[in-house]
Amino acid sequence: MSFESASYNDQFQYVLLQILTRLSIYLRHVSYWGYKASVEHPQIVSVIITLLGLFITFFLIKKLVQLIINTTVFVLKLWIAIALVFLVYKLFDRGTLFFTEDLNYFYHNLEISQNWSGSIRSIDTLITKVINQARFLLKLLLSTYLKDNEFLTFFRD
Repeated sequence: MSFESASYNDQFQYVLLQILTRLSIYLRHVSYWGYKASVEHPQIVSVIITLLGLFITFFLIKKLVQLIINTTVFVLKLWIAIALVFLVYKLFDRGTLFFTEDLNYFYHNLEISQNWSGSIRSIDTLITKVINQARFLLKLLLSTYLKDNEFLTFFRD
């Protein structure tokens, strides 16, 4: 039976056997050289093994730190997504998500967007408007969670 007419499984086993045979020959030579080097130059071999161990340790620690960072970022993204879903649910549940007076006021009275197309006279005016809109948004978000309006006196316009 020739190699071309053999089944795929037989061809695969033949190739695998050839690879393993070559690998065992190379490993036998390497192990002989390693044994010979450890007998003739033990200090050099110990330094090489120590450096190899340090390299492997550094690689593993680097991968572990990357795993911890990626996991932390994923957990933070998941937490933020859950918090946003909860916020939208709470706003919708209290009826303050769509077409309320506060949101209409906020969207229709945005003076910042009008200033981007025209000329901005002063950076201070723009910063003041941004701060006022941010205070309004914070007041709107806090009012959805807090029933007591006395806390919001700090954010009075």
